[in-house]
Amino acid sequence: MLAVEMNKVKLGLTILTIAIVVGPLVGIVLVYRDNLAGLVFPPEIQNIANNSNLSSDNYSSVGSQFQPPQLASEPKYNPDTGAFSVAYNFTNPTSTQISIDQLSADIRSKNDNEYLGNVSINQPIQLNPGENSIINIDGILNKDTINQIETQYQNGNVDLSFENVNLVIGGVTVHLDQIDAGSIQAALGSTNLGVIQ
Repeated sequence: MLAVEMNKVKLGLTILTIAIVVGPLVGIVLVYRDNLAGLVFPPEIQNIANNSNLSSDNYSSVGSQFQPPQLASEPKYNPDTGAFSVAYNFTNPTSTQISIDQLSADIRSKNDNEYLGNVSINQPIQLNPGENSIINIDGILNKDTINQIETQYQNGNVDLSFENVNLVIGGVTVHLDQIDAGSIQAALGSTNLGVIQ
């Protein structure tokens, strides 16, 4: 008889423990049921993730505070290996810290959808609210298509897009199908590609 009573107490305590753990979680999910991503991402990051086809001309749709990163120095390129490096200046306009652990993307020519190479960041980025930082982006260009890029650039017409963009932000992976990167001429202005020594 005592064993039956102990089993009832054990079952009651188990149910109480589950209710104590699961109850608040269910409550939070119910409060955010229409916006579960809001539990993890600040609204500014959600706007970027929800707009899977960003272009340099529509940053206003992402949020009026977001400005595209500005070229910080002359891009470097090694014609022997296809390696390149570009430094951008970016300011965090959000009210929360941005932590980008990984970033990678494929580069394609919008003119003929030709695969040109890939890009990634060489170290994690952490930006406090309002903080300005230099972001170094490294990549490899497909040497077979570099002549095509040079020909298009001479015509002032290298339109690029980043595809299969993968970000790890604060430990959460975000995937964007495509981002319009604009044209090389628009991004570089009148600068020429410097050669990496």
